[in-house]
Amino acid sequence: EKFQNFLAAQPHATSVSYVKGLNPSSLSSISSSIWIFDSGASHHMSYDCKSFLSLNPTSSMSVMTADGTPMSLAGIGIHNLGG
Repeated sequence: EKFQNFLAAQPHATSVSYVKGLNPSSLSSISSSIWIFDSGASHHMSYDCKSFLSLNPTSSMSVMTADGTPMSLAGIGIHNLGG
């Protein structure tokens, strides 16, 4: 309930990145419509480029995954967290 209250108090748009090759099937036990927030993170990622309000393509940036493997970003933009 506290988390739902937190979400309700947040603006519905935020800066997120779209990662090439991030497959939602790798998160098979998590619904694709659920966001998991890391309060220590400065950016968030989505596998679904269609859910962005705006998306600017980029090929010069990457993120480091938990196992140390770099993953290329496809773009950076604004995502509507409210759906």
